[in-house]
Amino acid sequence: EPVSLIHLPQGYLDVLRNMVLSPMGTGFRAPPMLGLYLYNEVDSKAISTVAIENFGDRNAEIELAGVANLEPLFENAVYRRDGAKIRLEIPSREIALLTS
Repeated sequence: EPVSLIHLPQGYLDVLRNMVLSPMGTGFRAPPMLGLYLYNEVDSKAISTVAIENFGDRNAEIELAGVANLEPLFENAVYRRDGAKIRLEIPSREIALLTS
């Protein structure tokens, strides 16, 4: 039977996510049921906007690395900078936007 990614434990998801993100210099730690969308300007490889969507019914704490220059666009998520990482607490069924 196929494995559903949304039902994998966070540890497995973190490994899979970071295998894909590490070539872009980015890291992402988050529980299941979160979507990460990365955007850049046409003439740049640097990430200029990040959207993180919480599809779950609970608040989610996430850690995002490699995009420390970004700031929240809205104040719907608890935001704090931790060195080169950004930590967010995103309410259930909400989306957080970070931009440069």
